Amino acid sequence: MGSKVSNFFFRSSITWVASIQDLIIYLLVAGWTTPFSQQLPTQDCSDNDTLPQWCSVIQDINKNHALISNDGYIYIGIDASTTPYIFATEAGIVIGGIAGRDTIVSRSGNFILTHHLAPDFAPKGQFQSRSIINRPGYDTSGAISEQDFEATYTDTYITDFYDPVNRRRTTPLGIRILQGSYAWSYKYIEDILFMRLTVTNIGKSSLQDVFAAFESFAGATGFIETSSHPQLCYQTTQLFIAWGANLTGNPHDGEWVVTPFRLPDGTRVGASQRAITGLMFLDRTQWDQRISYNWTAGFGTYPNGLYIPQWRSHARDFGGGATNYPRTDGDQYFVLSNGEIDFDMASLATVQEWDPFWTAPSNEDRQLIDNLGSWGGSSFTLSKGPYQLEPGESFEVTMAIVGG
Repeated sequence: MGSKVSNFFFRSSITWVASIQDLIIYLLVAGWTTPFSQQLPTQDCSDNDTLPQWCSVIQDINKNHALISNDGYIYIGIDASTTPYIFATEAGIVIGGIAGRDTIVSRSGNFILTHHLAPDFAPKGQFQSRSIINRPGYDTSGAISEQDFEATYTDTYITDFYDPVNRRRTTPLGIRILQGSYAWSYKYIEDILFMRLTVTNIGKSSLQDVFAAFESFAGATGFIETSSHPQLCYQTTQLFIAWGANLTGNPHDGEWVVTPFRLPDGTRVGASQRAITGLMFLDRTQWDQRISYNWTAGFGTYPNGLYIPQWRSHARDFGGGATNYPRTDGDQYFVLSNGEIDFDMASLATVQEWDPFWTAPSNEDRQLIDNLGSWGGSSFTLSKGPYQLEPGESFEVTMAIVGG
């Protein structure tokens, strides 16, 4: 059965083998410590007669549990020992490109921006469940892993493509996405969830310079660009892993909290979220492609809105203050395509006014690091491209999502 893993992921490139080993070494620290699949808030396709059919499934064959929706959104590492809605991180798919004179970004949505992607009509919009082992409710025909889930969605169903800043409506890109997620229970790979996106141009126009991205929401974030480890003979390997960690649930009286409880005054003490999640592209990056990693911090609870690191050489004004967020399609596409690798959030206080490379944060921005538990959190976007899509053409993106 192990050959199934190799046969699937080695079709296009074998160069990421060392990277995946590094990824395991870095992020598979102790694995998930609690069974969180029992309380996940799923929505069964069979009980949903709406059109299109929104629904979700639980990927739980290994330790890296996830709730996956059929419109490009995923909740990773939900911990049922706390509540069904406490999780290590969540992520959504973002696709941006240029159609003629229009710059268009279609996304699965977040707390601020419009949700553009919607599942296809039944039966394509429903999840197709397959497995290489005999499991009730799973088809073995064409299975890749021990737990395959595949669904199709497009950006052509939802028509609310309105740009609130420029006060105009935009058109969709005209794309269909076949989303596949794959997991194995083997010990060496039990903390990894693989995802593959096949993006197809179903419109009549050429799509130029298309970028694919995952936007993830977490408390703290950083980026691992290279690794040198003794198990790999100290050979330096490019990783390009973006990671996120939840800030919920600090130790109480010096001890990690396993079960939530309330203090005599009614204050709730949540379970300590000690997990870390990493995202990494596995496809070979071509010579004309680039990977970008951008993060923001604040989410409205921070007094000055949001802080966004930027290179001085191409800093862009997103609006300032509480609106300092890339809300327009042009701003969002800039984030997807800028080729920027932001510094780790923990390094924020070291960026001074005279820094030759980064725009300097204000004194208030630097306080983010001193008050990590009091502000709203952060998001990061890991993107890759560009791709060129003529009508009917497709490209594939494969990712590893690691939790531990």
